[in-house]
Amino acid sequence: MELRLTANKKSRELLQKNIDYYGKWNQLSKAVSELNELIDAISIDLDTWEEEDTKNTIDEIADVIIMCQQLIMIFGIEDDVKERIKFKLERQRQRIKNKNRSD
Repeated sequence: MELRLTANKKSRELLQKNIDYYGKWNQLSKAVSELNELIDAISIDLDTWEEEDTKNTIDEIADVIIMCQQLIMIFGIEDDVKERIKFKLERQRQRIKNKNRSD
């Protein structure tokens, strides 16, 4: 399974400019803020599911992905995160497989 956690070269350069311009500490704080905004958007979606107006949630997901890409770059952990994603997806696949066997 091929996982790309950071953007293409042009986008990566812009992400690095954001980190350099705002500073690592500020970008870490911004990541927390964006995660909170996504939590709020999802909470609203849970309350208003039938309305299916997910524009705000889409925007917040995009913001969180951008911030996660910056976090990966700040900490230099792309390979580590890829490995954990692979592990967690495989673990979930096994759980589903085992659950289907027991049904």
